[in-house]
Amino acid sequence: MKEKLTFLGIETSCDETAASVVRENSDGTGEILSNVVSRFFRKTKTQIDDILIDKGLLNRSSFIVPLFVIHLMVEFKFGDIDSISRIIYASFTAIGLSVIYSILDSINEIYSRSKYSDRLNIKSYVQIVKLIITLFAIVIIIAFLSNESPIYLLSGLGALTAVLMLIFKDTILSIVSSIQITSSNLFKVGDWVEAPQFGADGDVIDIALHTIRIQNWDKTITTIPTHKLIDSSFKNWTGMSDSGGRRIKRSINIDLNSIRFCDNEMIEKYKKIDGFRLLPRSSP
Repeated sequence: MKEKLTFLGIETSCDETAASVVRENSDGTGEILSNVVSRFFRKTKTQIDDILIDKGLLNRSSFIVPLFVIHLMVEFKFGDIDSISRIIYASFTAIGLSVIYSILDSINEIYSRSKYSDRLNIKSYVQIVKLIITLFAIVIIIAFLSNESPIYLLSGLGALTAVLMLIFKDTILSIVSSIQITSSNLFKVGDWVEAPQFGADGDVIDIALHTIRIQNWDKTITTIPTHKLIDSSFKNWTGMSDSGGRRIKRSINIDLNSIRFCDNEMIEKYKKIDGFRLLPRSSP
């Protein structure tokens, strides 16, 4: 039987270049290795590996091997060229960032399917982590492309603090609001929230870092900035829903001229009403 081989396939045309890891089967046909792994993961009983595939972890990780091989080929053919090496290292950083994005999205999806998701929504925290990692990745990529130390670039950000605070003002406010929503348990996904100043009255379907989405009773969706909803007033009807009942207050107008003591004729008339009975008179 012919031995199975695994090799890197690179296809180049006049307008694009594609690379993938290919496995040669015993019958001579080839198969992309990521498809083999994906098919194997989907046959398992656990849903975690399926979520990892759906979030693109394998597809994004597969770019690392071709890029590494291209790096070796360039060094073998042209030697160690500093500019090309820095571009490749920056590309590695971008791919690593996308892989981390997939892992974080998978963690959020796994948690949203767990029994603890009703108590705490971590989507906003995942987005905060993404934002922090993205900022560091941008600094590293710029450091590679400019051939400067990342510490040197970070020290230069101190002089731009006021500008950064102005640019990321809404993001900072959203971060504080997201922490306030979670710590104070103001509302969660599935709660009935009413915010008349935004025209929102319905169920919360998504709590993100920058926006909160509410599905109204007519199935329209209202998107509200997180910090603006927290700064204004809103009503959460969850307590009423959890109690299983609802207290309704209505005003009843009574004509004072119609109020008088009952005489014998009125009492005999009321006795004919089912459920009517006279209360015993209290002694003076």
